[in-house]
Amino acid sequence: MNIKHKITILVLAFLSNSYSQQNKIEFGAYNVGLGGFVGGIGALINNSKNEKPLKVFANGFLKGSIGGGFVHLSKLSIGEIAIKEKYEYSWLAKLNNSIGTSIIENASLNKKMFSKLHINIGFNRIELYPKEQFRVKYKIMPVSFLFTSYIALTNDFEFKKSIASGEFIFSSDNNKIFKNEYNGYTFGTSIVLNKNNINAKDTFSHEIIHVYQYYDYNFVNSFMHKPIKKLFSDSSFFSNDKLFYYDFQSPIINSLYLIEYQKEKYYDNFFEKEAGFYSNTLGDF
Repeated sequence: MNIKHKITILVLAFLSNSYSQQNKIEFGAYNVGLGGFVGGIGALINNSKNEKPLKVFANGFLKGSIGGGFVHLSKLSIGEIAIKEKYEYSWLAKLNNSIGTSIIENASLNKKMFSKLHINIGFNRIELYPKEQFRVKYKIMPVSFLFTSYIALTNDFEFKKSIASGEFIFSSDNNKIFKNEYNGYTFGTSIVLNKNNINAKDTFSHEIIHVYQYYDYNFVNSFMHKPIKKLFSDSSFFSNDKLFYYDFQSPIINSLYLIEYQKEKYYDNFFEKEAGFYSNTLGDF
């Protein structure tokens, strides 16, 4: 039994245990299904070999589904931050999320499951290449960098909380933003907490899920891999993949969020409902 089959069995065993409640079924299926679907479609888009399309899609779907299982596991881990009252649990969740999103990204690029791994800390992306000669690369996510720069100019950076959690955390006492019982918001990969309730770890957990949702849409960049490479081929600066990982998913996920935002109730918004479920804050509104 090879490593791929072992991982498949472990993920499916975990998911079968976590499906005991309706919401776990709903969100587990969403994350596994999304990973599988985009893994399969991306593999077809980035297929450069003379392989049968059905085989390429099936292989990408299987690997993407496994990655989606790890993403689901990472989001379930986020709830432990508020339960255990420790920010450090976000590092465990980040590790699982990094494995899951890496697998999905590799699947959607039609590459081997562990050909490349990455971990994100704010706008910073660290890539690991375990195959053949081990390598480590540092890259900047430019869209996330711009978002973080804006947040940094208008809010206070929470250094200790950021180090403890592995996320970029800021704070603000802007009453125009924090009204109607809101205690935090997320902009790209940066989290802003209300100074008046800055230690509310359930709010922090909720906002981390929004960061993970940003990573859920990394597949947009995989789908655009060939066009981006062609677009910047004449620029020695922008074509340098040693420096940038282009996170162009922002307009897609923000547009979908705005559509969901039009719904009557706060938790009718799928993105908020998912964040509320995994952070145990569904009852807050």
